[in-house]
Amino acid sequence: MEDIRFVPNNHGAILSLNKHRKRLLYTINLICIIAIVPFAILSLIHSYIWLGVCLLAFVATLVINTICVIQRGREYFHHVIVMSFLIAALTLAVHHRGVGAVFWVFPVVATSIFVLPMRAALFFSVTLTASVSILMFMEMTHTVAIRASLSLVITIAINYVVVNIIQELQQKLRRSSEEDPLTGLSNRRQLDNEIMAVLDTYTRDGHSAVILLIDIDRFKTINDSFGHDVGDRIIQSVANAIKDNTRKSDAVFRLGGDEFLVLLNGIDWSEGSVIAETIRSKIEKLSEPEAFPVSASIGASVVYDGADKSAWIKQADAAMYQAKINGRNCVHIYQDT
Repeated sequence: MEDIRFVPNNHGAILSLNKHRKRLLYTINLICIIAIVPFAILSLIHSYIWLGVCLLAFVATLVINTICVIQRGREYFHHVIVMSFLIAALTLAVHHRGVGAVFWVFPVVATSIFVLPMRAALFFSVTLTASVSILMFMEMTHTVAIRASLSLVITIAINYVVVNIIQELQQKLRRSSEEDPLTGLSNRRQLDNEIMAVLDTYTRDGHSAVILLIDIDRFKTINDSFGHDVGDRIIQSVANAIKDNTRKSDAVFRLGGDEFLVLLNGIDWSEGSVIAETIRSKIEKLSEPEAFPVSASIGASVVYDGADKSAWIKQADAAMYQAKINGRNCVHIYQDT
């Protein structure tokens, strides 16, 4: 649920805050300061010392965490510590204030599932509901306690269902925006990020990489002669041939039409040329006897010092057109004269 919640990674860091996440953090902090701090001060004035201390501790740790997340990208206090203060405060509030304090539990439970990891949010919500319910059964009529407890349980269940639906919709939306619907390959939207990551790795660690630009030969003729259904089937077959002959660490993209780009990570031109020739051979074998020939021209370009995305792709493109000039159905490696 990284898109709608602030999910800690294995080191407790909060992942990539965007504008929406920052706005959510600011809003939660503002609401807590406006709503909780005055209540904490009143609790201290009325000698509910522990209640006031827990409320102030919760607000303080929340604000500190927000500042650290925005400035350093990670929490200072683990979310268990922050939420423990809140559980203690709400339990004490129900104990001191009675049924009126129970209403504060509902917005807290509703908010927690959007700002905590799923398991942590469920654990926090169930723990809070259990502690508050025990107090309600001890200090209120059983009818009121049962109704309030059931309402909290239903609130948790609805939140869980809603968040899971949002997660599924987000995943579908992400796939539709990042994947080519015909082949399932990544599209141009992902290409920039992948190439920039490879260039950064090359600059930092010296790990080589190769771009393959693959173009199906005479594809327009195939479309005109046999129809777009056949053309689509060929594109899918070519995409599968490319995927089946690259490694998991490589990235394959459909640039549009009959053109594909393969980003081979951590290899030099000699290894890249072997993979390119294997792909070319597999594509050639897709030809149907007495129907239509299928082949591809492949241009290869090796990453180089000072390379940028556009120039690197242009080198592979130039190599691919040279392969066309050389008679198609071959591999050409770009060489800087």
